[in-house]
Amino acid sequence: MLVAGTPVRPTPDGPEIPVEALRPGNLLVDPLTGHEGRLLLILSREIDFRVAGVPIFQHLYPILIAKGSIDGIRPLTDIRVSPCHKIMIADASGYNMLAIAAQNLIGRPGITRDKNLVSCIYVLPIADRPMKIEFAGIAVECMALIGKRPPSASHAALPARRSRSDM
Repeated sequence: MLVAGTPVRPTPDGPEIPVEALRPGNLLVDPLTGHEGRLLLILSREIDFRVAGVPIFQHLYPILIAKGSIDGIRPLTDIRVSPCHKIMIADASGYNMLAIAAQNLIGRPGITRDKNLVSCIYVLPIADRPMKIEFAGIAVECMALIGKRPPSASHAALPARRSRSDM
């Protein structure tokens, strides 16, 4: 899952847009393979990391990957992802890409758990096939809904956020 506000590039020639601006039906192009897919739905969840001023859910804090910390160039800007989100990184040969959970990168220079946030909104794009999407110059996994889909899946929309007073 990506943190709301994270810029993504759904197609190689298209503009970067915030991940939460993606909509069902959007064209997606895998930056590694060039294969096309369609976005089926967007899921989102707001996580509050503190209750009565006490930090909780510390294992859910996003992973901050600082600009240039992957290979000296990428990502092109600081990014935040959920701890289990897979980041595509070239192996030592430079020819093979490995999908590594962001939390497993903690300890490398510029990669930390961002404990400065009080809350964040995680956004999960779901495509019609397994693929990657690009953001800040790196490829990340885009989850896929495979098999029989509910009839409304192609028309799902990002749910409206509820304020605390609505809960």
